[in-house]
Amino acid sequence: MKNEKEVVKKKIRIAIVDFAPKEGYLAERLLGMVTDRYDFEITENDPDFVLHSCMGNKALKFDAVRIFYTGENFTPDFNLSDYALGMDPLVFGDRYHMLPLYRLYFDTYSKILQARTLNDEKEFFCTCVVSNARRETSFFDLFKALEKHKHVASGGRVLNNVGGRVPDKLEFMKQGRFGLAFENSIAPGYITEKLTDVYAAGSIPIYLGAPDIEKYFNPDSFINISKYDSIEDAVKEIIEIDQDEKRYLAMLNASVFIDGVEPSFLKEDAIKKFLSSIFDQNPEQAYRRNRMVRGQIYLKKLRTAFFKPHIQASRLLRGRLRQKRKVKTFIPPKRITSAGVVR
Repeated sequence: MKNEKEVVKKKIRIAIVDFAPKEGYLAERLLGMVTDRYDFEITENDPDFVLHSCMGNKALKFDAVRIFYTGENFTPDFNLSDYALGMDPLVFGDRYHMLPLYRLYFDTYSKILQARTLNDEKEFFCTCVVSNARRETSFFDLFKALEKHKHVASGGRVLNNVGGRVPDKLEFMKQGRFGLAFENSIAPGYITEKLTDVYAAGSIPIYLGAPDIEKYFNPDSFINISKYDSIEDAVKEIIEIDQDEKRYLAMLNASVFIDGVEPSFLKEDAIKKFLSSIFDQNPEQAYRRNRMVRGQIYLKKLRTAFFKPHIQASRLLRGRLRQKRKVKTFIPPKRITSAGVVR
């Protein structure tokens, strides 16, 4: 019996830079989706491609095809990057694919594609796990308002009331009938794992974040705080749902995605197709950013600002001095009337 023909993978030399220290898993998971087709050599020695994020400027040092990815509320600069994946709901030819952060949390994402079930042993009315205090004040307002009615178990660093940070976020949130899911900032498309974590825990999300959230998630499956006129109105509705088991179960059993259908841009095949459309090209064919005069000037200015700040400071100083020398007092021109009077 003949062995099956071995698949020959295309070798890709790629640098991975400008991710936060704890974000290496994002690049690994992203590239991991196409490792069946490509053999990646991670190198900063003359790479053909650069996968970069927004936590640094090292990507500017490489004159390679740049692919940007971030799970932050940060819009890519297509003057610097040839391609991008991110949170913004953009359409930009073959250069962009919307890829929200929660899609790369494979364990929880797979759970939200399944039906949620009621856990009768839930210990808490509501849970939250928050460690970043720099967020919308409405989070703190809602927390305090809910606390007046029922206890909100907080297992993160912020407003912790369970004796310390919990070791397993998902296991902790499984104990709540509801779960607070507030984004750190609010912008269209900016939807993180905070929402999908609550879904995966088998709880009902109480959400505040992306104004276009109902374009992607079934509005019958979560409580959207932005739809209420006030925090008090939202709290009143949450308490009513909690006390009406029929309404609670209807919301719990509702499909996470609209009509129970996974959005096409989130499908694994769509993500693979986008990445393959980049790596299937030779590097010279894959460039999309402006590499001509204006593009080179833009890049040179940024490189100087980031990597040669002393030169940048000197240029700014000389520019201000030149501007000062050219400044003149404005004197309005004299106007002569038809009668010959000067005004």
